[in-house]
Amino acid sequence: MIFIIYCHKNRLNKKSYIGWSNKTIDKRWEIHCRVAQKGVKTLFAQALRKYGTSDDVWEHEIIESHLSSLEITKEAERFDR
Repeated sequence: MIFIIYCHKNRLNKKSYIGWSNKTIDKRWEIHCRVAQKGVKTLFAQALRKYGTSDDVWEHEIIESHLSSLEITKEAERFDR
């Protein structure tokens, strides 16, 4: 399984969300948007509801890719924060 570390940055308030996934960044964004629509109360979901999900508001970036183990990915995610 291959993992990525990604960043979703809000262009309006300059805050960033860094996470990891074994999915593409586009698929992970789609999941975040669906979760926010369901009313989940995480800070990131609340930001998505507050600012919307438009590409005018959010910038998406893959920070690292082709990570081959979950342990390495989690460690790299902590470092990138």
